[in-house]
Order: sequence, then C-alpha cells, then structure tokens
Amino acid sequence: MDLALYAMAGLIIIGLVNGIQFAFDKNWKSFTFFVVALIAGAIFGYLKWFGLPSIEIGIAVGLSSSGVYKIAQVI
Repeated sequence: MDLALYAMAGLIIIGLVNGIQFAFDKNWKSFTFFVVALIAGAIFGYLKWFGLPSIEIGIAVGLSSSGVYKIAQVI
C-alpha cells in the first residue's frame, strides 16, 4: 500500500482519540470544533467539493484534521 494511506490512517486514529478525549475531559468548546470538522467533511464529501469523492472520505478528512491539529500542538 501507499505510504500516504498509512499516514492518513494514523492521522485518523489520532484524530478520533483526540475527539474522544475532548468528550471525556468535558472540553465542550474543543469537542464542538471536532464535531463541526466531521460534519463539514461529510458535507464536502457529499457535495464532492475539494476533490472529496464520498461522504466517508470527507469524514476521514475531518477526523484527520483533528489529528493534524493534535500533532501540531505537540510539535
């Protein structure tokens, strides 16, 4: 498989864990932004905007955006 797919999968996992952590920590402001990223990704995928071919890929992009944000915080 392509290295980019592995990187995307890793970012999706980090993003999912980050979103769940927001909920457990009761950090509702950050959790709201996380949910907005998921909804926006799903809508963009549904409308096929920005080259996203499907809703599933849009949700994956929304999840990975949270992962990228978390990694940027650490760095």
